[in-house]
Amino acid sequence: MNQTDERQVWDTDQAFSRMSEISEGFHFGPRLGEASFPTEFVDVYQVYGPETADWDGDKTWFKAEYPDKSGATMFDGLETPYGIRMQNGIVAESIYADAGATILPKRYYIIGRCYDEDECRLLIDLRPGQPAYGSLHVWRLAYDPLGEGDNTRPIGRAAPSLRDFFAGLNQEEEIVL
Repeated sequence: MNQTDERQVWDTDQAFSRMSEISEGFHFGPRLGEASFPTEFVDVYQVYGPETADWDGDKTWFKAEYPDKSGATMFDGLETPYGIRMQNGIVAESIYADAGATILPKRYYIIGRCYDEDECRLLIDLRPGQPAYGSLHVWRLAYDPLGEGDNTRPIGRAAPSLRDFFAGLNQEEEIVL
């Protein structure tokens, strides 16, 4: 399938409901290879996909916990399956970093967008066999190698799972820091 066909199939609201078809050995691009999503993640992703936040009730905020502080962060939505692949590929192949540089922590992948004082990405931990497998994290969007320039802030913890993440969304003023 060429890139145009792939986008037409996997970059629509309907693609969320088909994530189970590609969740095992999901291809994140040439620099990142493959990883598999937890079944629970896929189940929740397929249901909530395109309607991932309560925009009418403004329950779009969550608490991000960093090693040095906590902060209220606004959730802006999940990526389509095609968007997941493209976002990870763009970051992995940053034109600002040396060829082969690591931008994201290994085995963490972008699945959505969020904002605090900066533009951030929602990450999922796909390190198989680890206790945090499937947990969600926040990472400030950066293009320098990990630990350098604009990529020195550590990732923050968002939720133990996608289900817990959605259950914890709230109004900004209700986030307890």
